[in-house]
Amino acid sequence: MTMKARRFVSAIALSGTILLAAAGCSAADPSGEGSAGDNPYDLLTPGVILSATSGDQPYFTTVEDGGEPEGFLIDLNDVIMKRLGVKIEYKQTPTAGEIPGLTAGQFDMVTGGFGVTDKREKAVNFSTAIFWDTIALLAHKDTTITSFDEMAGKRIGVVTGSIQVEFLKNNYPDAVPVLFQGTNAAVSALNSGSVDGFVWSGVSMKPYVDQYEDLAVAYSEPVDHPTSVMFQKSNQALTDAYNNELKKMAEEGLFKKLYDKYFAGLPVPQPMVEIYPNLAD
Repeated sequence: MTMKARRFVSAIALSGTILLAAAGCSAADPSGEGSAGDNPYDLLTPGVILSATSGDQPYFTTVEDGGEPEGFLIDLNDVIMKRLGVKIEYKQTPTAGEIPGLTAGQFDMVTGGFGVTDKREKAVNFSTAIFWDTIALLAHKDTTITSFDEMAGKRIGVVTGSIQVEFLKNNYPDAVPVLFQGTNAAVSALNSGSVDGFVWSGVSMKPYVDQYEDLAVAYSEPVDHPTSVMFQKSNQALTDAYNNELKKMAEEGLFKKLYDKYFAGLPVPQPMVEIYPNLAD
């Protein structure tokens, strides 16, 4: 579902002038026009949502060869933005820059599958859950690692800015984290043998398992938190509007339709069914 009004903003570094301007504006009233009238969702630019996206998270949001972003979350946004009567523009941004850019006032939202944590909730608003993932270890099929406990002394790839960085630090400090700016770089390092494994979203690893016959998910386990998109902490209006439309989509069957489009054959996680009963198979 590609919205004709959507255009993709190429990934370029913001100039110092733009950064200073963004730092001096609040999401609530960046243009001096307030949140009423023509800007009911407190957007940086009335009528246009500017969203960061890594374009590096299979199934959720991907960008191929400089094209427009695609994926489950992009399709969700297409429906929601049309219903809200606004356009959406995407700026491809590394995972590590998405939350800082949001809190600095550079974006209205972040379109990506981010795990909800107490630390992050102090800085941003999260939508209602859009998925409930697992955390998994991608490795070569001949690996001797069969659990996270066996990562001690091993070089383990993680994406800078992802929840998996803290996961290793807090739970498996004897593992040796190797930071990458994106998933493709981490998988390339795994294929070349420069890391022993890659810890990341379980569902987003499937395309790499399908693509590389020597790779497999060596271990995975459920997580205790949902996956959601993010908004500025000050922007409750946009958060509430987005959540309201998610609920409507679930009730109407549109959420399930998109889920089945991207996650065919994958049962809807039980925590998601508890949030959206209409997602039950």
